[in-house]
Amino acid sequence: MNTTWLNSRSVRAAITLAAVLAIGLCQPGQAEASFVMRLTNVETATVVTITDGGAGDLQPLIAGHILFSGAVGNFTLNVDTGLSKPLIGNSPTFAHMDLSSQNVTSLSGGTLIIELTDTSFPAFTEPSGVLYAAVGGTNGGTSAFDAWKSTTNQEFAANGLHIELPPVGTFGPGAFSDSDFLFHGPLPTFSMTLVATIVHSGPATSSFNFEVINATPDRIPGLPEPASMVIWSLGAGAIGLAGFWRRKRAAV
Repeated sequence: MNTTWLNSRSVRAAITLAAVLAIGLCQPGQAEASFVMRLTNVETATVVTITDGGAGDLQPLIAGHILFSGAVGNFTLNVDTGLSKPLIGNSPTFAHMDLSSQNVTSLSGGTLIIELTDTSFPAFTEPSGVLYAAVGGTNGGTSAFDAWKSTTNQEFAANGLHIELPPVGTFGPGAFSDSDFLFHGPLPTFSMTLVATIVHSGPATSSFNFEVINATPDRIPGLPEPASMVIWSLGAGAIGLAGFWRRKRAAV
């Protein structure tokens, strides 16, 4: 080992900078970019948490891609994929997260909650934006889906802009699909969280894809112009949002 190199001023400076950054990351209230998947089997209180590139991630070399396969209580996830930045959408006018290729099997009844969260998406500074969520798949039981966009910029924040699919109740057995959106005005740096709640009454398999996009309206084909805008309060600040909703639901 080259001790001269280790003792160089540049290396000592780099180590000092790294230590300062590490201390800053540990300070309370500092929301830093964090892409995390959390899997919870309610009945057995089994919780599996996978951080992008960390233990349990079968794609540790691909940033923005969490891949898990394994058991969570009495549920088995054959394929469990989470996608986010920098692999997919990450710009001031386009943010994208996706619970892709979910395949969930249970040997007995129970409830599995799948959560995907990422923080520090760039501030949205355009006069009009849209939060869009869509889901589709096949149920072996019942399921419900929630998408959140929060300016608290925290992991798993269930506050702020919220889309619930379906709006009332849950999807029943068989094939299903749904989408919804809402318009909003400029917003500061934010986090996004997707929550899928899967309920099986016995041995069953459910598969689905659930995604959320935040963008300017022109980036999502088929949306009407946000012609009707109202003022709404979000979180701790008064931020202009649009109470304009449209639902597209199809049961097969």
